[in-house]
Amino acid sequence: MTLHSRRIRKGLKIMTIQEKILVRGSTAGRVRPEFDGAPPTRRRLAQVAARTRAALLRRAHMFADGMRDRLTGADGTHGKHELSELTIDSPHVAAGVHFVSTPRAVLDWVHACLPPDPEKPAWTFLDLGCGKGRAVLSAAARPYGRIVGIEFARELAAEAHANVAAAGHAASRVSILQDDAATATLPGGPLIVFLFNPFGPAVLAPLLQRLGQAAAGGQPILVAYVNPVHAALFECDPAFETRTLPRGTAWKLSLASPYRLALYAAGPARRQTMR
Repeated sequence: MTLHSRRIRKGLKIMTIQEKILVRGSTAGRVRPEFDGAPPTRRRLAQVAARTRAALLRRAHMFADGMRDRLTGADGTHGKHELSELTIDSPHVAAGVHFVSTPRAVLDWVHACLPPDPEKPAWTFLDLGCGKGRAVLSAAARPYGRIVGIEFARELAAEAHANVAAAGHAASRVSILQDDAATATLPGGPLIVFLFNPFGPAVLAPLLQRLGQAAAGGQPILVAYVNPVHAALFECDPAFETRTLPRGTAWKLSLASPYRLALYAAGPARRQTMR
């Protein structure tokens, strides 16, 4: 066995162990429903514990992503930026949220909740607020018919475009657009919209209205919303139906993800049976 092969096997073994740590060692600090009616002091302690757990999980996922970068080579998608550091020409800057990369394991779990591989070629994967393109690259590794990333920060859009080009993906299938999610043209056909809490209600509410209109016209739409801070907008919109996550994926997310995932369907997608 060559030195290169031994290093790969060792790295894969470390990744396997690390994934087990993520899944098995992350139950501490999880807020339970019984705290809803607890005294204020106990509720505050539960909130502190939950925040601590989330922070530890974020660090664990950063470590996991660092291990992947060492094994496969960095793809340039990591990092964190405040919007004040970026060049943005949009009236909706105030509604934006700072950039931080989606954990790769969370992206894997998101894809596991979406249509199975034999059905993916019929769907377009749209990442609104795509940052440096991590979710776009993750989708490009799967057989979606088309993948589109939209980003309104000039520097992030340029980095996403460079990362996609460096990965060798065909421009006809994967594209990055510097545009405003509030006004960008939505792709036609079956559509998966990925959101990692990219903006607030000022942009999300009109976006839901446009998606609802498209769904009413017969377009199947699925929305995968990671860190669903504004989930109430979906739950109050009759055009969208909340979908139940697959049991295995829901278990992984509840134990090992620092972020919740909400899945919504609109139009003909509401009648589609998910795995």
